[in-house]
Amino acid sequence: MKVLLISHACVIPVTWSKIEIFRSQCEIRVVVPHIWPYYGSYHSPSGDLVVPLKSFFYGKNHFHFYKNINDTILNFKPDLIHIDEEPYSFVTFQAAFYAKKLSIPYLVFTWQNIWKRYPWPFSSTEAYVLNNCAGLIGGNAESIKVFIKKGYEGPTAVIPQFGVESKFVDSVARIHHGSRLRIGFLGRFVAEKGLNTVFNAITKLPDVQLELVGAGPAISEWKHAISDLGISHQVHFSNPIASTDIWPLLRTWDVLVLPSLTKSNWKEQFGRVLIEAMAVGTCVLGSSSGEIPQVIGDAGLIFRESDHLDCAEKLKRLHDPILRSLLAARGLKRVLKNYTQERIVEQSLDFYNYVFSSGKKRSLCCV
Repeated sequence: MKVLLISHACVIPVTWSKIEIFRSQCEIRVVVPHIWPYYGSYHSPSGDLVVPLKSFFYGKNHFHFYKNINDTILNFKPDLIHIDEEPYSFVTFQAAFYAKKLSIPYLVFTWQNIWKRYPWPFSSTEAYVLNNCAGLIGGNAESIKVFIKKGYEGPTAVIPQFGVESKFVDSVARIHHGSRLRIGFLGRFVAEKGLNTVFNAITKLPDVQLELVGAGPAISEWKHAISDLGISHQVHFSNPIASTDIWPLLRTWDVLVLPSLTKSNWKEQFGRVLIEAMAVGTCVLGSSSGEIPQVIGDAGLIFRESDHLDCAEKLKRLHDPILRSLLAARGLKRVLKNYTQERIVEQSLDFYNYVFSSGKKRSLCCV
């Protein structure tokens, strides 16, 4: 099968191993923007496997589209097009239009786990794309429910967009036995990440040390909150690091925490950092927001979002090295079973073949 994958996310270095694994399993070409903010120009070692195209409005997830993408489709002649973009995005409409014109089946991807009514032209774009697509991949289970509610009746699969490279998955969990519990957060410094819950939780836990790695608009508010709570000596801020360099950092923590808060227009869609932490044998603690409980499963602990008392109680439990050892071992197994790049590619190819051979069946849940 010849597959054309259209994905602005594939400019990110941590995705390149997925492309290489695809190459070993099928004939594939990957269309990416010629440039993307922060990551610059595409320069992976994948050779002609990847086609960087001139893009308009690059850097804007839902507004960008490509120059001459129709020529790429005509030259490659794919059997299937995987549009790795939201159904309401301009680039999705562009690719879907040419796919329909050339009678090529296409799939689309979504993270959107909250039902939203979009204004024109996004509403019309979404309707056109869904009415003509051969299948829908959701990065989380709730996203599929959202589009079924919107009337979508075609084949579906739940497959995360990217996994972790197998070479980063530890063979054994490492457990520290120090007197202090070292917890960490890695991600955007924004209100919806819910760090105030953790700040309040550790006011009664003097033996907990918290490291925050990242950047964002909430940093001033967080620093004031930490000062007001009298826990400045327990919290350390670190600058953001490249996604390819996170592994040594994750190994220094006893627990990674993701305390996300559900908002009217957002809830946690996956929490990639959870699987990255589990891959190196670091325990995970997450809130009940969005997909977090499904990602963690039995490999970590969950607290009620915004409930600092419940968060504190779970942190107290994680002081126990025996419990951390048990959860870390489960996390390693869970990543190997569901979240390596190899597993994501395998699930994707299963769905490609499923749709290509029997598009009238309803759904296939791959996770």
